[in-house]
Amino acid sequence: MSDGKIVAERLDEATWQPSTWNFNPVAQSVAGGLWDDVPLESPILDLAGDGPFKPTWDSLLEYEAPEWYQDAKFGIWAHWSPQCVAEAGDWYARNMYVEGQRQYKFQLEHYGPPSRFGYKDLCTQWTMLNWEPDELITRYKNAGARIFIALANHHDGFDAWDSKHQPWNATAIGPHRDVIGTWAAAARKQGLRFGVTVHQARNWWWFQPSHGADKAGTTGRCSL
Repeated sequence: MSDGKIVAERLDEATWQPSTWNFNPVAQSVAGGLWDDVPLESPILDLAGDGPFKPTWDSLLEYEAPEWYQDAKFGIWAHWSPQCVAEAGDWYARNMYVEGQRQYKFQLEHYGPPSRFGYKDLCTQWTMLNWEPDELITRYKNAGARIFIALANHHDGFDAWDSKHQPWNATAIGPHRDVIGTWAAAARKQGLRFGVTVHQARNWWWFQPSHGADKAGTTGRCSL
């Protein structure tokens, strides 16, 4: 960022080092500081538009949960994305590139080096052939859930809906379905409140380890 604008800067692969969990750059290097590796204030001015809340923690702390949410008591959240294809734990899309990580070893054993089979290739296998959203929502409701929440976008930046701002989404890659739209229709049809979660706060650094994947291999840099 420079004067509130995004400026292209080429990564210096000769000097770059992969970040670890709790990336923790110098807080003073990000306007407003950081909390758990996430900027406390949006680096882009006027990102929030004209709504009642601004992209700052202080503004969000003024939000009060509606009465229906407090009365719901129990809800179910589907943390479901292309990372689930490997069935090897959360943060797979990042850790599959981190040499020495358990998920990196899993990647080598089941798919091969990430420079040949990258995360983009895993996304195409998220086909959801046996997905039955109506039946699942029925089960959730029978279990007592009054609200259902679905993962719309994880740190990988993959949109699980018919996204109009980028092609990296579920209608263009993988299932070729509007996952969020389908979940929403199924939940509302059975009287459940519906919500989504977006995890983009870490997108800006989350995939950095992919630049250093397979350093000692013969296949070169990664295939993100």
